[in-house]
Amino acid sequence: MIRVRRIAPPLQPQSFFYINMNPHIRSLFRPRCVVGPLLGLAAVLSAQQQAGAQASGSWNVDASANWSVAGSWVGNTVANGPEQSASFVNDPTADRTVTLDSARSIGQVFFGDLTITTAASWIIAPAATAQTLTLNNGANQPVITVDPLGTGKLAVINTPVAGTAGLRKAGLGTLRLGGANPGLSGPLDVETGRLILNNNGALGGITEVVAHVNTAVVGGTGPGLEIGSNITLGSGATLTLAGEDTSGDYRTSFVGNGNSVWEGAVRVAG
Repeated sequence: MIRVRRIAPPLQPQSFFYINMNPHIRSLFRPRCVVGPLLGLAAVLSAQQQAGAQASGSWNVDASANWSVAGSWVGNTVANGPEQSASFVNDPTADRTVTLDSARSIGQVFFGDLTITTAASWIIAPAATAQTLTLNNGANQPVITVDPLGTGKLAVINTPVAGTAGLRKAGLGTLRLGGANPGLSGPLDVETGRLILNNNGALGGITEVVAHVNTAVVGGTGPGLEIGSNITLGSGATLTLAGEDTSGDYRTSFVGNGNSVWEGAVRVAG
């Protein structure tokens, strides 16, 4: 008699993983394909981490882009967070717009141009849905520094600016606040250079405007503080002109056809 032995086919390699249900029970499962969902989750987590990461950053491209594009910053480090700084001081060859596509906090902002012979402006613009740039420099007053950018060029912030400690304008260049800033309060200090206000809500809840105009103007021309149409400084707030320039003038001017209202005190401290 010939006996036929049935031989089982060899086991095919399979992938398994174990889940410990408790110290005594271990269940065996064959995993489903989860690569796609995991990649999607990783992308979401990466975006969340980037938005929440706190670091100083320096713009590194001669191009316009969204603020959140990591490749536009040195080392892919997006500027964000209280007491951190955002620097736009490379060498733009034409006006560059950085679109604030997500809300950010920042302690200091620097604008500059390594080669002002190729003059260019820096513009911080709102996205289709306006996001807020919140100034938070910890125990210190937030600072926006604008160095000279070349003839006729300036730094412009058109996105809403917020913060409870006001801001200090530094540097010999020109800064224009072109948006409404209802969330901005505290003192506004024009230390050097020129500050232009040309939105009727630019001052928000600012409690005091101090213009140190004795050193405020590049080349001795133009106002240290230029106030556009229909600007209102609320009741209880103060405008202080702190010093003369070399020509003996207090360089604060009101421009435009509308009426600006100063409900608080105006002080001249020569």
